[in-house]
Amino acid sequence: MKASGEIVDAVDAVIRKLSVAVTTSEAKDGWTSQSKQAAAKYFSELRQSLTEGNTLPPLDIVRGLDHWGVTGGDLLKEIARVTNALRHG
Repeated sequence: MKASGEIVDAVDAVIRKLSVAVTTSEAKDGWTSQSKQAAAKYFSELRQSLTEGNTLPPLDIVRGLDHWGVTGGDLLKEIARVTNALRHG
């Protein structure tokens, strides 16, 4: 079953934010260009799974980002909202 346009739009919004350089605020939250690239790759694969109706990858990216040193901020909150929405259908 393919995902709704609303969740795909939310994933697209996250991808756009992950595709730009790390802002000063994001750097303070622990983001690096490497962690943004890794998260962008994950969200691109997630988007593909959603649009093709494939099994989703594990939705524990927030935990993974913690290991990258990302500790908070608006972008992390948005990522958590999107993955939680997918987790709870």
